[in-house]
Amino acid sequence: MAVLNLPDGLRTGYSLSLDVLDVANRAARGLQRPPPFHPIELAPGKRLPRNLAAIVLPGMGCATAGEVDRTLAADHGRWAVKTLRAARKAGVYVATSCAGVFVAAAAGVLEGGSATTSWFLEAELAARHPDVDVKAECVLVESGSVLTGGAAFAHADVMLALVDRMAGAAIADLCASYLLLDRRQSQRPYMVLSALIQGDAQLVRAEAWVRERIADPFSVGEVASAVGLGTRTFARRLQKTCGLSPIQFVQRVRMDVARALIEQGASVEAAAAEVGYSDASTLRRLLRRNGHR
Repeated sequence: MAVLNLPDGLRTGYSLSLDVLDVANRAARGLQRPPPFHPIELAPGKRLPRNLAAIVLPGMGCATAGEVDRTLAADHGRWAVKTLRAARKAGVYVATSCAGVFVAAAAGVLEGGSATTSWFLEAELAARHPDVDVKAECVLVESGSVLTGGAAFAHADVMLALVDRMAGAAIADLCASYLLLDRRQSQRPYMVLSALIQGDAQLVRAEAWVRERIADPFSVGEVASAVGLGTRTFARRLQKTCGLSPIQFVQRVRMDVARALIEQGASVEAAAAEVGYSDASTLRRLLRRNGHR
């Protein structure tokens, strides 16, 4: 198994890849099995080795489209694209996360398939690669022989899933136990609504309008009208920008405000009343659905 080591890659992602594989080998020995992994470092300029089972590209610290462009244009970025393309042609399993997903997409590895990435880069990935079904609410997406993960530390989930796929659930479960890693299913609890909509001034105003009237009854049409949008246009913009329907958007604002109140010591019942829910069970259901306890 090759682990790519790029100059602008996250150091934690690279070391985490090796650490998980090392722990998996130790777990296998504990189960009296031969070590399943033989990881090698693959640095820019090196050729793709033969007889690889998988290639891992750890996430990179790209938070904006501009940073993604700079990585793809750099010598090491072009090398990474070429390497993943060669791996794909050779039938090698590909695993990556965070902004590394953009490298995989540029290499054609994701063409016609599904993928996830850092939730705040979802719209950018979808715009650049309309042939890819972007599922940014997911921590992990496996599509054919490609495994993608969400933001930075979702690379831990990627590596656990890779161990599970290639060495079995018993070894993967031991890895998770030894490293105190939970297997997460959704990025949704970590998504910051204000960050998702920051590039759309009208949606930013819509969020502010809802917050100002958080406890009042109002319709989706009123929200759209208040920011100068038709109801259908409002719905399309929300879906494109943050993957939410208008009702989900309003629910998300109310839930975010309620969570802040609960973290400050308010009861669920008090928080529900503050954000316009007469029945606290509605708020509890929304919190559970979005991964909050």
